[in-house]
Amino acid sequence: MDYIAYFCGNDLEKNAQNRRLFYQLVGAFLRMFVELNNLEKPIYSKEEMRQIKQEAQFYRHLQKMIGLNSGDSVDLKSYSEEMRRILDAYIKATDSEVLFQIE
Repeated sequence: MDYIAYFCGNDLEKNAQNRRLFYQLVGAFLRMFVELNNLEKPIYSKEEMRQIKQEAQFYRHLQKMIGLNSGDSVDLKSYSEEMRRILDAYIKATDSEVLFQIE
């Protein structure tokens, strides 16, 4: 895929900024798509919404593929069920702690 070559290429670090921007833009597009679906009075025709939905699915899939190919994300489905239980049991995020108060 040309997209994978562009965003991942031979130098992952060099392309990291492009990937971050791509992830942000796809995220913004997907959030706007959700908002469009929640409008009480549609502003697009059913055909236009179908096309926008196809584009949203394409970019979400592309985002996942680029993340997996670059190592920015991990597909946990590839781990066995036991390994996922171990990861769930031992990798946890703790609550934040206040270091200082700003008045």
